[in-house]
Amino acid sequence: MYATPYQQQTQLWDIQGIIKNKSNQSFKFDLRPLNKNFSKGGSFKTKADKMVFEDSKSFILIDVKELHDKLRRTTDRVIQLNDLLNELEWNIIIKK
Repeated sequence: MYATPYQQQTQLWDIQGIIKNKSNQSFKFDLRPLNKNFSKGGSFKTKADKMVFEDSKSFILIDVKELHDKLRRTTDRVIQLNDLLNELEWNIIIKK
């Protein structure tokens, strides 16, 4: 299911669905692309369950709640994706 423009702007998610072969639970995904600085902004007000990053070989899924918990424990507001992959428990890498 795709988000309406209202949901994209106010709830900050793009698509809802399951992660095939990983979970039957339905999640809301933030699919916004990286900006020109190769970064991705976020908000504590998002209704997305997972944030998706894309590189040339894979899609990387990060749990938004776990990311927010990490951000609340630190003063850093810029975090490298590789650091998140090492520090967060819930992440999935799906090869293209």
